[in-house]
Order: sequence, then C-alpha cells, then structure tokens
Amino acid sequence: MARKRKYSKSDFEKIVYESEGRLSPVSNEPGHTLKQHLLIADHHITDRIIPMLGSTTPTTPILIGPDGKVAPEIVHREIWKELDSTLTTSQAKQKFRKLYIDAPKCAGAFLDMQQINTIGKFVLNSPEGQDALEKLDGTETRVSIKKSLNWLDSTTGAGWKMRFSSQGNDITHLTDFSKVFMLIDKSINDEIHLQTFYPIK
Repeated sequence: MARKRKYSKSDFEKIVYESEGRLSPVSNEPGHTLKQHLLIADHHITDRIIPMLGSTTPTTPILIGPDGKVAPEIVHREIWKELDSTLTTSQAKQKFRKLYIDAPKCAGAFLDMQQINTIGKFVLNSPEGQDALEKLDGTETRVSIKKSLNWLDSTTGAGWKMRFSSQGNDITHLTDFSKVFMLIDKSINDEIHLQTFYPIK
C-alpha cells in the first residue's frame, strides 16, 4: 500500500506509538512526539528554553560579557585562536556549536492524545500532507510539513490550546496555537516513521 493515502485517527495513533523511541532510519535519532510534546512535565517545557553550556578546556573557555550573557561566537573564535595557534576558524566554529548549545525561544506541548490524533489525521490527509507522502513514495527519505489549522478550526468551531513557555515568560501556561510541524521519514513496507510532531503558536 502506498504511503500516500487517507489516514484515520486510529491509523495516526498507531504511527505515533510505533514511532515513539524507535530510531529514525534517516537520522538514527529516536522518535519523540510523546516524550517531548505530550507527556513532558510543565517544568521540563520551561527547561527546554534554557541555554545549555558544555564543559570547557583551558583553550576553549566560555566567555561571559559584562552584561552577564555569553559572548558572541566571533569573540569566542578570536580568543580561542589566540589561546591555541593551531586552531582554524572553521574548527573554532565547530567547537563553539558543541560547547554552547543555544535554546529555542519557545517550547510547547499538546494537551492530550485526542488532540494529537485529530490534528495528525488532518495534516496527513491535507493537500500538503498528501504531497509530502507522495515524495516518500518516490525518492525522498525525509519530509517536513508545516500546516495551518485555520480550516480545521472552522470545521470544529473552536481553537486549539497548547501548554507553552517562552523566553521572557517561562512559566508554562495554556495558550492558543494555529499551526503544527511534522517531520516524517520513509520506513520499510510502505510505512512512515514519525520523528516529531508539535504545535506552533
């Protein structure tokens, strides 16, 4: 059976559960829709918007500016190259990306499985979803879909709520969302692997 076909809510739920924790055939990373975008606790949503610092070495220290913020990458590069004359600009860029992992400006999660299944079915059956699935039936191994829910809102008569936290307002709270993002991979036996799926404010 082709991947490009119409899906029911139970079809999508099966895809979610089968993909959760399974390694992507493309990136070798585990599928994480439930772990990161449904079952995640409120305080862990807040944690996701906090930048993370890696471990430093004498020649690659993390530099903090007078404002208390991490200095820009270009400052790190120049000082690191002074501390280690063998370090190239390209190597310094790579070290900075590994050492200082910036955080997203916001993070959110669905409210329940019913919400995931209803919206997931809508996305896969939409023209954008069907086009993406057709690509997986062809030569593509990974496709992404960013979909507005405006049409779905008009048919249900209600908007959609998500748990949400953002930099500057890091207490997780309920807010409306109007779009979703889905990342799917080609899997064996004409199936798909759901790598991630989350709401966007």
